[in-house]
Amino acid sequence: AVTLANADSASTSFDAPSSSTELVLTFQLTVTDDEGATATDTININVNAAPNEDPIADAGTDQTVEAQTAVTLSGSGTDSDGNVVSYRWIQISGQAVTLANADSASTSFDAPSATTELVLTFQLTVTDDDGALASDTININVNAAPNEDPIADAGTDQTVDAETVVTLSGSGTDSNGSVVSYRWIQTSGDAVTLANADSASTSFDAPSSSTELVLTFQLTATDDDGALARDIIDITVNPVSEATLTVTATNDNNDLVVSWNDVRADLYRVLFWDNEGNVYGPTTTSLSLSITATMRELGGSLVVEAYDELGNSVFSAPINVDSL
Repeated sequence: AVTLANADSASTSFDAPSSSTELVLTFQLTVTDDEGATATDTININVNAAPNEDPIADAGTDQTVEAQTAVTLSGSGTDSDGNVVSYRWIQISGQAVTLANADSASTSFDAPSATTELVLTFQLTVTDDDGALASDTININVNAAPNEDPIADAGTDQTVDAETVVTLSGSGTDSNGSVVSYRWIQTSGDAVTLANADSASTSFDAPSSSTELVLTFQLTATDDDGALARDIIDITVNPVSEATLTVTATNDNNDLVVSWNDVRADLYRVLFWDNEGNVYGPTTTSLSLSITATMRELGGSLVVEAYDELGNSVFSAPINVDSL
């Protein structure tokens, strides 16, 4: 129904209604003469369907957010001659993220971690009840995440024996990147030489000492952003055990076989004095030496001596030949 203006006049008017389909409106005119007689006539008015107005999409205002935070995109849509019946969010550029509820006016996602600033662009498309579409975009600027320092682990403190090979097995982790280099140094104690000091693991020869030593080493790990982390490890080196040179002698068909224990010497010498004061001094690297029956008949005594690499006598043990 429409409202007729001046409906009691020969001419009238009305506002054609809006419609998404063609309408037919029928009106009747009745006239009356001075004798009271009446006559009527009708007229049809065909109202064309109004052209659909596209909806309007609004993806919201550009945002700047921190890395690894939840981000909400609050969109909306309007339609001047109908209703918005659906929404659709998509990402059109930037590091890919997963959108939650992408078929709603509002969606959300987790901002990715980044070492540099990122720009993510999203598009909202709305559809009205006539199938018309409208789109709008929004840019989300993601600030670079602050770098997290790496973690260095030099391993567990160790107690080792002198003159043994010691291995230091280190490691490094980085929660937002990777460890790109390692460096071992010695920070205290008797100096040693580190093998492969630029690796996660290194090794050295524990020094010889008559007293307990403590050697301290430091591992430095560097991540892909240049951040450093350090850890230390203490290596306790036990002193060299005091060895005793023990000499034994046995008879072998009247020869005298002199034997002794290994005191890790470079050279051994058997000094033999007969009863006439003559001395004999054969050397050997083995742990035994035979004294012939002929020499043995001369009687006397002998001493086994052990020498280090510099030729110093470090152990000496005598034995009386006459009593054997």
